[in-house]
Amino acid sequence: MKKIISIATLSLALILSGCSVPTKSELPDKAQKVDVKGKKPTIRFLGQASYENDMNIVKEQLEQAGFNVKMNIQPDYGSYRTQREAGNYDIQIDDWTTVFGDPNYSMSALFSSEGSNSLLKNKKIDQMINTASTEEKSEAKQAYKALEDEVIFNKAYMAPLYGAKKNLVYDNQVLDKNSVGLPNSRALIWQQFDYKNKKERDTRPLVMTQPDGEISTLDPIRSIAPSVYGIDMNMYTRLLTLDENDQITTKGSLSRDYATNKENNEFYFLLRDDDYFAKVENGQAKRTNESVTADDVTFSLNRAKDQHSVPDNNTYNMHQHIKNISELSDSDIENLKNIKSKGNQSVYDKLIKQHQVKSLTTDDSKVSNKDGKYQMVKITTDQPMPKEVNYLTHSSAGILSKKYVTEMNDDKQSKDYGDSSTVPSKDSGKNQLYASGAYIMTKKNSYQATLQRNPGFNEKENDAYGPGKIKNITMKFNDDPDNTVSEVRNHSIDMLADVDQKNFDLIKSDSDLSIARKNGRKSVFLMLNSKRGIFKDQPALRRAVVNAVDQDQFIKFYRGDKFRIASPVTPLLDTGNKQRQNLEQVEKEMNQTSK
Repeated sequence: MKKIISIATLSLALILSGCSVPTKSELPDKAQKVDVKGKKPTIRFLGQASYENDMNIVKEQLEQAGFNVKMNIQPDYGSYRTQREAGNYDIQIDDWTTVFGDPNYSMSALFSSEGSNSLLKNKKIDQMINTASTEEKSEAKQAYKALEDEVIFNKAYMAPLYGAKKNLVYDNQVLDKNSVGLPNSRALIWQQFDYKNKKERDTRPLVMTQPDGEISTLDPIRSIAPSVYGIDMNMYTRLLTLDENDQITTKGSLSRDYATNKENNEFYFLLRDDDYFAKVENGQAKRTNESVTADDVTFSLNRAKDQHSVPDNNTYNMHQHIKNISELSDSDIENLKNIKSKGNQSVYDKLIKQHQVKSLTTDDSKVSNKDGKYQMVKITTDQPMPKEVNYLTHSSAGILSKKYVTEMNDDKQSKDYGDSSTVPSKDSGKNQLYASGAYIMTKKNSYQATLQRNPGFNEKENDAYGPGKIKNITMKFNDDPDNTVSEVRNHSIDMLADVDQKNFDLIKSDSDLSIARKNGRKSVFLMLNSKRGIFKDQPALRRAVVNAVDQDQFIKFYRGDKFRIASPVTPLLDTGNKQRQNLEQVEKEMNQTSK
């Protein structure tokens, strides 16, 4: 266990690191300590070393609130996760980033009975989460406010700490500033980036970095780990994409256009025919003659929503409301005139008439958009799902080749599709990836991966979301944040995401570097163990923790690089709820528990 440092030590660390030192007004007022009647409860506090500063701030706040705190700081995510799964904590610090613009995803994952990070089995909360998923606009705001009231301020399963802004540092001598995009939610859109010197597009690799090089699978439904999420988002196309501002778009997707019925339970996608799968031969990306079709869409999404389609399908719950996926034909065209989309326009007018569709075919060989012959996919959900389109922008909705993946998985001598071992470390090795997106990984080792532009991706799309401008990408693996800052300053890498704010002044002093910043979708919070330990069946004691947190300390500590949240919903939808420190309320809750 790492040594617990005091505020004095923390202040010294801040001076040395370049962070602002909390002033007296920023630190807990010792005169405001809570008077606990009886024995002070002891909290086992679990976290990773990367959150050590935050943990020390929380510790001070909880001790001010009348708790004893026993720290358990693990050196890395793996050891932290082992402790968490064993239940060896009362509170643990964690974070969540909603990457496709739907606040329901975070609440479902963290609080629903089937949530991947949830300890709860609560039918009332399940129903509230489900109801919120069906609402739009003002109704959604009220539904999520009620949900926050229940899980944060009443039952107190979570104590919010702050929302994190995101940033991207890039070499302005190398990259064209007009090509540099920083999305609110989703991963970076690699095909947007371009060089100042356009002659370098095919000869100079774009060099970027990520902390984790552990890539166990590139099957988009088997992992959403940070190490693979950004890669999958750029390696597999989807029916829709999110733009930089979280708006749903068909740019860079498989769809030319789409429509939703007024009831929000039927979704229609008119497919483009100029996206071809890529494969790798001798270390080079090659365009296959296999276009991405409606068959591939139905195969991939049926696979994504089926919990048992592959071992460890970690994303099926994101697609659990998909009831049916079908391909439409000429016999369905007349019926589209009777289906009203939003704005009271018929699906026929929006998709068939507007795009001069002459025929809808289920025969892949007959597709020819220039001749008016298209494919259309219809998705039906089991309830109104206005945000279903957001889920279809997620990496887990990536489109795979039905033919290739089926053949590979049926071969008893072959590894499962996407297995790490199917990507070689040398150009001469056998690469078994098959990509529908803008790039494909050609090789990897323990230190880096190389990717190359898919020469068949959306060949006729001319906007920034079309084919990649830069041919080759090198992804370095480096988990030392200070070293990566040195690398970008030394021009060893071209860009660096999510730089610690302590380095902002250093970066701003370097005329060769520029920084893009915006509010992100990441929330940092405390999860309270309601299943075992001191907080089991103790909502008053849990509420004491929520009321003990002072978010302003974090904002001042990080010099304004964080913002206030009521829950992980806040970065996407402000419900009006506010979390504020209230030590008088803490004292009431603590002494109510001790009676």
